Amino acid sequence: GQGLFIPGFEDNLIGMAEGEEKEFTLSFPADYHEKKLAGQPAVFKVKMNLVQEREVPEINDAFAQSLGNFADLTALKKQLRENMEHEQKHKREEKIRSDYVEALAEDLEVELPDVLVESEAEKMTEELAGQIKAMGMDLEKYLSQLKKTREDLKKDWKPQAEKRIKAALALKEAALMEEIQVATEEIEAEANKTLQYYKKTQDAKEGIDMERFYNYTKSVLENEKLFELLGRL
Repeated sequence: GQGLFIPGFEDNLIGMAEGEEKEFTLSFPADYHEKKLAGQPAVFKVKMNLVQEREVPEINDAFAQSLGNFADLTALKKQLRENMEHEQKHKREEKIRSDYVEALAEDLEVELPDVLVESEAEKMTEELAGQIKAMGMDLEKYLSQLKKTREDLKKDWKPQAEKRIKAALALKEAALMEEIQVATEEIEAEANKTLQYYKKTQDAKEGIDMERFYNYTKSVLENEKLFELLGRL
């Protein structure tokens, strides 16, 4: 039972056999969301169409071997422990980076042009549209469900857009102060690696502003080198 029905409903199903029919009376809760039914008794007629039992496998060497390239259960546990440690380390590093960038952005005193903030908010909207499309949905339908327009969305995101711009500017300034350099070969290698995710690299290039893409890749690599430098301090 997952508690999806009113209290007592699932309890009445316990012990029923496949094909069995049953009738019972229950009262809806006093605080039931449908006011007309709240506190009222009701007769339920049910038929058990299917009875299934979940089989939980025994956790042993055979189970570990069935999951992949594990010699035994000890090897599986070792891999799981290492994965968890790696995940925790990654989260700690991300928290440190996030706090550092936030502190830099807060110290940055700059007046952001409205057009720049608008552009960033529009970029965020397009990012959301891409994520929604990947899930087989349409942005306009998604917004209609929220009873919002694209303009409403961009307005809501304005504070976050300002933070993103300040963070990018702050990181750029920090990279300049630390004299962080990224070779053209590094940028091209990283960019090409990213493009490998596309089935057809040529088609990918045709759909991308390559100059903007390379500048973005350069910024990512500069940030990585900056964080590596900070990690050694």
